[in-house]
Amino acid sequence: MIKIGCQINVYGYDKISSNFEQIAENIAANGYAGIECGIRFLDQAKKGFYKDLLHRLGLAVTALHIGGNFLEPDKAAEESNKILNAAELARFLGARYVFISGGYSPQNTTMTYYNQASNYNQLGAACKQLGISLLYHNHNWEIWDDCSGLEILLNNTSPENINLVPDLGWVRMGGFDPAAFCLKYNSRISALHFKDFHVPELQAGISAGSLDYKSLKTSELARQATELGTGLIDYAPVGSIFADRENFWVVAEQDYSLRNPAESSLMNYQYIASVFGNRS
Repeated sequence: MIKIGCQINVYGYDKISSNFEQIAENIAANGYAGIECGIRFLDQAKKGFYKDLLHRLGLAVTALHIGGNFLEPDKAAEESNKILNAAELARFLGARYVFISGGYSPQNTTMTYYNQASNYNQLGAACKQLGISLLYHNHNWEIWDDCSGLEILLNNTSPENINLVPDLGWVRMGGFDPAAFCLKYNSRISALHFKDFHVPELQAGISAGSLDYKSLKTSELARQATELGTGLIDYAPVGSIFADRENFWVVAEQDYSLRNPAESSLMNYQYIASVFGNRS
């Protein structure tokens, strides 16, 4: 059965920590089964409060999300400790997953992807010892050049240690069709992020296959996020691929909202429910 989760970012990066309880209540009221939250927004000293609150609301923790800066080798040990601490908190909160995002630098090379893969493989094995599965969350840069960066990460890690929670919005804005991506990498996909963009100025280039995706700035694109079903991507073909998955999280992620965030959150839930025939 598909389970629908909400990435908490839609409620505003500057609001999450101070309004966590009210946000969680709204997520539950909108019908979601789970909540995903960046580790940076949580206070370890309040972990008991979070656990009790989410239990009262009937919300599972879909995952905790964290970034990993393994582009600088001298920071690898510090970054690894942060991620293992996130895994410990995820286990306490009853989550199955930690979602990790890689960093980007204009100096990204084939070798930096190999180095990241080695770190992720080791971290995934350590998380597994804690009962947590580590899933890699992409942005657009891993998708450039026919997924060349992602290919290195996947070919140099074990599916026993790390798999994917592909952000399909970023897949599209990296130049790859989301449904084709899901078919190609199906065996490594353990959960999904649905995201959409309102980019009418890019539509002609996208349709013609002439858009230079590397010229697009990730930070600017993130601010053009929109509610699912109102932008660029039709997720129905993706829904068909995963309709029979069991205990499988599909998470709505919207980095910014021009509407009331509660309204955006509800619209995203309703869209995912419609894609999967209201099964959640």
